[in-house]
Amino acid sequence: MAHDTLAQAQDTTLTTEPRFPVAHVDTLAQFTRLREKQLEAVIWTRTVPKKVQRWLDKLPARQIPDARFVLNPETVFDCVCALFKPARMTDPDPALWLAQDAARMVQFISEQFDTDWVRLRLDRVQDNACSKFHIDNVTARLICTYRGPGTQLSLDDPSQERIEEVPTGMPILLKGRRWPGSTQPTLRHRSPPIAGTGQIRLLLVLESVSLDEVSPEYDTVLTRDDARFIV
Repeated sequence: MAHDTLAQAQDTTLTTEPRFPVAHVDTLAQFTRLREKQLEAVIWTRTVPKKVQRWLDKLPARQIPDARFVLNPETVFDCVCALFKPARMTDPDPALWLAQDAARMVQFISEQFDTDWVRLRLDRVQDNACSKFHIDNVTARLICTYRGPGTQLSLDDPSQERIEEVPTGMPILLKGRRWPGSTQPTLRHRSPPIAGTGQIRLLLVLESVSLDEVSPEYDTVLTRDDARFIV
């Protein structure tokens, strides 16, 4: 089974494997390329600052948040800062970078999908959660793995066993089943199986949402005044 990072795979000259319908871009603003009919995902090719990555990789599990909120873009910075409050005691700078990074991606989602509300998840993963390849029942979803192995991709084709992995720190924006148009996406994704390895993953997951779609069982709606008090 082929298994490599997508960045490496896109450079291959092999003709026996189909090219993934994925574009690599240099800026967050270029995520708008997802609207191109032939694309099903866009990856922002970037590197997390070394200081931030070292900080993330050394965080004890108890200081890595596992949270889910529905919020406005202006609430995100305070929310993420509050979630990382215990970790900020030793070095506040990496947490501030992380909060700013999340805030600008939420702002992009809000603007591009014309919504005031975005569902934000920070997932701490230590098992094989979401280990089956799937396509999300959303319009689009942004995933960024800040720590641990990145999201894995595969084409919805039983004759192909090729798996590619998005590099850590690179956000990917994927079309979901609700993407407008007559053609359904074929690019599936999953969390890499890590049970028993001792690895800890930290993911940021974003999607546009209306208040009608909020689940009282799972979602907490935050206003700006709420965000500073979440921990």
